[in-house]
Amino acid sequence: MPLLLISGALRALVINPLKRIAETLALQTDAESSLDIVLDESRRNEVGVIARLYNERTRHLRELMDGALSMKTQMSLESAQRRDLERALDRVRALHLTTLGALDDAWGLLDAEGRLVQVNPAMEARLDRRQTERADRMADEVISLQGFDQPLSHWLQQALERGQAVELPETGTWLSNSGDLPVTVHLHPVKPALQRRASHVVLVLRTLDRTADAQAQAQGDLSPVSGLPGRLSAERHVKRLLLEQAATPHAAALINLDRFEALNVLHGRTAGDELLHRVARHLEGAAGNFGAVYHLNGDEFLVVLEGFDANRAQVLISALCAQLAKAEFRWSSKNLSLTASAGVADLQPDAERPFNLLLTQVDAACQAAKQRGRNTTVTFTPELSRSQSLIDNTLWTRRITAGLQENRFHLTTQLIASSKVLQSEGEVFDMQVALEDEEGFWAEPSVFMPVAERLQLSPQIDRWIVSQSLVQLGQDPSRLAAIGRVRLRLSPSTVIDPDWLTFLIDAFETHGVPARHICFELPELDMRLSQSAVLPFCDAMRAIGCHLAGPHPLSLAAADRSGWRHLRLDEVVLDASSLAGLQTDAAERLMAEQALQLARERKQRRLVCNLHDPEMLKAWQLLGADYLEGMAVARSTPILFNTAR
Repeated sequence: MPLLLISGALRALVINPLKRIAETLALQTDAESSLDIVLDESRRNEVGVIARLYNERTRHLRELMDGALSMKTQMSLESAQRRDLERALDRVRALHLTTLGALDDAWGLLDAEGRLVQVNPAMEARLDRRQTERADRMADEVISLQGFDQPLSHWLQQALERGQAVELPETGTWLSNSGDLPVTVHLHPVKPALQRRASHVVLVLRTLDRTADAQAQAQGDLSPVSGLPGRLSAERHVKRLLLEQAATPHAAALINLDRFEALNVLHGRTAGDELLHRVARHLEGAAGNFGAVYHLNGDEFLVVLEGFDANRAQVLISALCAQLAKAEFRWSSKNLSLTASAGVADLQPDAERPFNLLLTQVDAACQAAKQRGRNTTVTFTPELSRSQSLIDNTLWTRRITAGLQENRFHLTTQLIASSKVLQSEGEVFDMQVALEDEEGFWAEPSVFMPVAERLQLSPQIDRWIVSQSLVQLGQDPSRLAAIGRVRLRLSPSTVIDPDWLTFLIDAFETHGVPARHICFELPELDMRLSQSAVLPFCDAMRAIGCHLAGPHPLSLAAADRSGWRHLRLDEVVLDASSLAGLQTDAAERLMAEQALQLARERKQRRLVCNLHDPEMLKAWQLLGADYLEGMAVARSTPILFNTAR
């Protein structure tokens, strides 16, 4: 009987309440709804203590779940914001790279629908303020262009679909707030990383009405001696003439001062610089009404004459040179006088590279004027080009022979910038050579080395360069300790010279310079014909401790790449001019990245040469090049191993 009472009490006070709790919980379909149950904690409930414990635990779990849901929501919001910020940052980075080359031009950022999202000050200054204040401003409505066969929206879609820059072939007119301006139109798609399609397009309107001096100032192309714009501005002027007025004849003249180097020797460089400045003012005053005057280098001036054919130009330039011969320039109480020789040629609008052809022709005509006794003007003819080529070969043969016999070769060095990782290894220099002619001018290797190679004189020049370089390095141990590498270029004949190795070992022993300081750059060779000689040459150079550099395989023809891959090169050389559009062209940027990555995988250091633009220099630095060489880094100087930039 007592057991039955105890059993009944347990069933009534414990088991039945727990059963009711279990049945209530079983009715809930998920964990979250089960947390909404609140049990009776009053004394009427048989298990109030258990109910209170359950309610407290449920309340705690509810707080934890609410906190977790809040954190999840916050993280989702932050993740979305971070994703949006990353996309915006990618767009800004891509926009920055695209507009680096258009700092002085008017540009605007267009979305995929053709709406103007952003404009630079140059664009904004030429737009109607009332139109630009509209929130949904369409580019076709805001920017009025004439002279193109398709509307702007058509070219926008072309750029978006292709994913590549689009440059309209013709010149048009921009009906801007500042007046009608002749422009060329360029569209550059902005494609952020990890996106398959461009999201925006940068529209660049490059005006053609800026003066040569203004453009030169913007490009840093003004000569500090004469104050005249230089070669870049001259090339831009010629291209503009051929683009805008192709049907109109135009001509140009190269004016070269006679025996100017002798005047420098007699009166000093300061007098020479002052004379160049005064000659520049004289030429500007005489020819300024008919064209523009440019200072190419040294004592050479280029005069571009608009609307003149070569015959009329010769008459004008002859008169101008005659005035120059009569003029007197005072310096230190002395009257200085000089004459000039000139070559005249027509601009050729159908030429593949019209400016380069123009310089070749006016230079040939000017050299003919020198050969005819100076102080005269000659117009270019095809016969002159052929005869001048023969004269040049004979002339440079005589100069090279005299240079070797009379020690007229001169060393110059150009500083190479190293990446931060490699700076601890020491300074890196490119050793170059110049040949002094009979008038005291220094010629670059590109002028005389082709002739030397044909005459089999290039190995002698290479030996002279190596010997003199080791002399300079060996005579100052402290300087040698600060230098990591000196790069020397070799000619094709030297690579196959059987006596080269013996000469080199003797030279290193004589001057006491460790071979690790020298890096020889191999020329581009046809490896199908030269591989049997090049492979032993490279093995020998590495055996004595020299470094080797050569062209990057991607810069070679496909047929030549397999042979170069077998060479164990320490460095590969990339020419920046072959990828001049990498700042704006996604394809070229990808090629540059792949070229650097290939060399990295082969454990080769990467040197990028011909860097003349500071912005291009920054772009290659960001891509991770090991060595950087060019005018944007440092100029070549006869003060050897000069680290000034």
